[in-house]
Amino acid sequence: MFARGGKLFPKALALTGTVGGALAVHQYMDSRR
Repeated sequence: MFARGGKLFPKALALTGTVGGALAVHQYMDSRR
């Protein structure tokens, strides 16, 4: 299962990182206001 999802995992991780980064930026902008 893990070996088969090896191609999908990095993509999901990148997506999570992107969403997390956008959320962090949003929180940062919100706190500066």
